[in-house]
Amino acid sequence: MFVSLQFKLELRKEAKEKLIKLMREQSSAIRVAHNMLKELEKEKAKNPHAQIYHRLRKLKKQWRELRQGTLISIGSKADKGNRLMRFEDLNGQLCLRITTGNREFIYAKVLREPSNSKDKWLAFMAMLLESWQTQSYFPYTVELKLRDGEVYGSVSFEIPK
Repeated sequence: MFVSLQFKLELRKEAKEKLIKLMREQSSAIRVAHNMLKELEKEKAKNPHAQIYHRLRKLKKQWRELRQGTLISIGSKADKGNRLMRFEDLNGQLCLRITTGNREFIYAKVLREPSNSKDKWLAFMAMLLESWQTQSYFPYTVELKLRDGEVYGSVSFEIPK
């Protein structure tokens, strides 16, 4: 079963500025991809029977969703969960380590408490703790969004059966 959980990040001013810059860079890359999609549309107009039409619609939808100040990193088991955005324990505090490039990182405090005893956040924390202890990692995807000047995130992962 796949689960997606939300959380809020607390960052120092310099770290927040770096993160916003990184988000802008990803948005810029997405704009470049959008311009490439426009070129594909022109090709589609020349050849309306092209097989690319459905792919183009899907890519356009993804572009619209991603363009709004978002940073996404998809993890894998080989990357200790997630290479670019990794949850770590720093002096007993859960933090999200965000790679900004050239082996430079931002550490953001994760602000999230379980709402009740059935909250899936407890399962996620147990899975993280086990992975840190056994070095048997599980993949998770992290998405960050800027909303009203604050950085919010969501983590998506699979709960074992």
